[in-house]
Amino acid sequence: GKMVLGLFTRPKIKPLPSPVSPALTPIDKTPIPLEEERIVPPAEPVKTPEPTLALSGIFFQQDKGYALINNQILKVGDTIQGAKVEEINLDKVILEFEGRKITLINSSR
Repeated sequence: GKMVLGLFTRPKIKPLPSPVSPALTPIDKTPIPLEEERIVPPAEPVKTPEPTLALSGIFFQQDKGYALINNQILKVGDTIQGAKVEEINLDKVILEFEGRKITLINSSR
């Protein structure tokens, strides 16, 4: 009978870890850490550093705006270093990079 008892006493120790795991699950469900991650990215350059964009000038040809960025001529819809050109005005260029707006001011004016 002692052998059987020995087998039964061991499993009683096993259930102990299980109350621990339900305690871990609410942590997974809380959206707060995820929100924090979304706000923090600029601090960690590992994700995707914001592109270095140098605006040299803006010119227009029949209502079409072109921007000279990093010695590349770009129009609306073009992408440079992952940033998409959304708008070209005489005084500024607006790009979108991973949901963020980047505004480059035309200094040559």
